[in-house]
Amino acid sequence: MRRWVQGGARTFEIVVIVPQRTLGQRYRDALPDMPVQITTYASVVRHALELFWPAVGEQCGLGVVREQPLFLTNETATAQMGLLLDPLIDERRLFDSVRMPRLRIYGQVLDNLNKSALVGFPHDQIGDRLKGAWLYEDQQARMYDDVQRAASAFRDYCLEHGLLDYSLAAELFQRHVVPLKAFRTWAEQSMRRVVYDNPEEDVPAAHDFVLSLIGSADASFVAYDTGGGIRRFLGADDVSAQRFAEGADMRVELPDLVTPARRFSPLVSALETYFVGDRSALREAGTESNVELVAYRFLPEMLDGTVRQIADLIEVEGVDPDDICVVTPYLSDVVRFALETRLRAQNVPFRSTRPSRPLNSEPIVNAVLIAASTAFPEWHMPIERTQFAAALVELIDGCDPVRAGLLAATSRVGKPLAEAGSLTDQLRRRLSESVIERYERMRTWLVDAAHQPDLAENLGSFLSMFYGEVLTQPGFRLFGQPEVGHVVANLIEAVAEHLTLADALEREVVGPELFGGFLSGRLGQQGLVDPRGMNSQPSVLIGPAHTFLMLNRAVAHQFWLDVGSSGWAERLHQPLGQPYVLSRQWPAGRVWTIVDDAAANALGTARLVSGLLRRCTERAWLSYCVYSEQGIAQQGPLLSALQAVRLSAEMGGGGV
Repeated sequence: MRRWVQGGARTFEIVVIVPQRTLGQRYRDALPDMPVQITTYASVVRHALELFWPAVGEQCGLGVVREQPLFLTNETATAQMGLLLDPLIDERRLFDSVRMPRLRIYGQVLDNLNKSALVGFPHDQIGDRLKGAWLYEDQQARMYDDVQRAASAFRDYCLEHGLLDYSLAAELFQRHVVPLKAFRTWAEQSMRRVVYDNPEEDVPAAHDFVLSLIGSADASFVAYDTGGGIRRFLGADDVSAQRFAEGADMRVELPDLVTPARRFSPLVSALETYFVGDRSALREAGTESNVELVAYRFLPEMLDGTVRQIADLIEVEGVDPDDICVVTPYLSDVVRFALETRLRAQNVPFRSTRPSRPLNSEPIVNAVLIAASTAFPEWHMPIERTQFAAALVELIDGCDPVRAGLLAATSRVGKPLAEAGSLTDQLRRRLSESVIERYERMRTWLVDAAHQPDLAENLGSFLSMFYGEVLTQPGFRLFGQPEVGHVVANLIEAVAEHLTLADALEREVVGPELFGGFLSGRLGQQGLVDPRGMNSQPSVLIGPAHTFLMLNRAVAHQFWLDVGSSGWAERLHQPLGQPYVLSRQWPAGRVWTIVDDAAANALGTARLVSGLLRRCTERAWLSYCVYSEQGIAQQGPLLSALQAVRLSAEMGGGGV
């Protein structure tokens, strides 16, 4: 890009397209002096619809046509689907055989709608495609019928009310905006030079669009990572991305994200051979001293050993905490809590991310919402004393469960919180003056803020100021703990999105319903955000392996936990969809067999482990427990592969 500018190109004519927003940050960091466009296909869709809405709005078949399109975010789309489907689930027993939170049900239906738009087939064929790949007439097939009913009902709902979720926006963009001569002229003039990074992690509709751009661009550059396709479960199509081999002026395949990662190439090749090649031709892993396979008897021992090693790296070897990550196949609440407790005890800064989990799974979210709701006693929020006590423990430094219980006992539903001055002398002695002072500081702020109309009417700003002016100050547990900042930021952003939509629809926001929705898990889901961006302090990253790969950055030291778990070799469970079937590479009507499933799992595992190793520059610790949390001996596919590779290397004179 710098050569383009040096050759006379103007920066505003250069566009960098990436599969997701987080991947654009490295370009912003690398080009602070070059204001090039850094965008995603989704952003192009939205911007183009806004720009050309006067020309296409009346043609889109919407029941309500506004001056500007009204977009739904993933958060607000899920909420609107809940309003539509909750009665069907309760009264008509839709999805009665599904045992998972409703938020996940709605998310998977939305995901299927997105795939129909981004792969390129009508949304009313979702159920037929899923059933066509299913061999049996059973509950699963009937579940796919429910998926189709839900998807069709939601599309009709959006059309009737003039709401554009991502799937409908993408369809309208492709059907009405792209054919416009004015749009083609605008695209050719504003995107004369195109950089497309990681097309293997993007959707086919994005490939179609970028290929059309390249056809008329002055210059183009496509960077393709081999071994990609990590985002397949979100609709990414690495096979479709191979079309860029002929379309671009220059095509670069990047086998390793960073040069030092090539030290792991022998192990990567051996593992890929084990999972997707001829095992009889398994190559030696070589004398690789940078990978350690570490066995522990039980989970606590594995966590203790991992945290000790991390602490030694930071304290003894001087490693930057930002250069360390801990990944697991799935990050359960138990493992996360145990790991974070041990890291805090060692004074190791950390940050964690779990984008698939609802916000109410985070104790800090519940605590913030419960404490904030006490500012509005007229809401009559049904908060139990035990819930309020748990919130006080989470928020006030020095407030243990006993003291929190005593304070909570002074509260009444529908009544303001008790003032510190009203506490008896006996109770004050049991609480301690420091806890009372902090409690009163929080209570006073809440009361004062609730009487400020600009804050009381804007709950997003209310929560933001409560977090910034009280909870992150000395005397509160969030002081000096920026690792939770991204979780609270997700909550504040989600609240703001609901308020914005309600304002556009001229609907009244009812505070108890909004807060209650987040507390119950009907609202609020965590998006994919690199918590490093929310945290100025260097810190160790903790998260699921797939999440780390989607952040697409390298670290010096990796710790893989529980490599004996079968979770490493299983694709993400999506009972209401099938990412391989809902793709351009799967013929409609072809049955998905157990052989296909095994092949997909093997290929997914190979891509997962090779992707991790290609993002490691120094050393990797691969730990496993002989016995699982349930006391069952573990021997998952990844552990079997590592042991087979090590045995092959030892027979050839090397070792893992």
